[in-house]
Amino acid sequence: MAILQQPPSSSGPITGWDLPDALPPAGTHLAVCLGVKDTFDLDRPTFDDPAIMERINVCRFAFGLIAQDGMKYMLQTREMRISAHEKANLFIFLTAWLGHPPIIGWDTSEMSGRGTQITIGHETSRKTGRIFPAIVTIAPVMDALKGQVPDTALFALPLRTEPQQPAPTPAPAEQGQLIPEQAPAPAPAPAQAPAPAQAPAAAPVTAPVTATTATTQSIFSESNVDQGSGVNF
Repeated sequence: MAILQQPPSSSGPITGWDLPDALPPAGTHLAVCLGVKDTFDLDRPTFDDPAIMERINVCRFAFGLIAQDGMKYMLQTREMRISAHEKANLFIFLTAWLGHPPIIGWDTSEMSGRGTQITIGHETSRKTGRIFPAIVTIAPVMDALKGQVPDTALFALPLRTEPQQPAPTPAPAEQGQLIPEQAPAPAPAPAQAPAPAQAPAAAPVTAPVTATTATTQSIFSESNVDQGSGVNF
């Protein structure tokens, strides 16, 4: 007798989005693709032998829809291996959505913002018991209904945030260099020495002398402006 066992939990990077728990109603809806997320070099146990690990590349799509009651919902696909094989889930999914097989080498990110008609079913998680929406079928939107596809601006798709990096530590000051905030206050200027006593007036002379005028440069003239600091005194 076969015994059903819980599949091993897989640890690794988040391959999808952390969407709200609101469960969209089952049935067929017009939806819009909100984003495409690719995850590369993901280590996962193989289907045939969980003891053997393999490195794969997977892709997921997120959709937004407005139900008949006017409520907005978001949901996402399962992980699909990035493969162009005709039996691969991603190839089958895109063929049904586009209405024709995708072209080899084509970028799936172009599907972001594209409308679609999806049929939603409800499934129960074997790990947590939580009911989650599953896309049962997908198809192109008929021309008569393209105007009813909801706008992507109506939905706020959560973005994956990276941990903030700590602020860089300032480099230490070089030896002999003072940090501006810690520079000591300048020492007060020494008191001006008293002027020397005036020498007694010389005795008048009777012989005539020729007077000379000394010419000095004023420290307030343009030639003494500190051109480096741009400050005039």
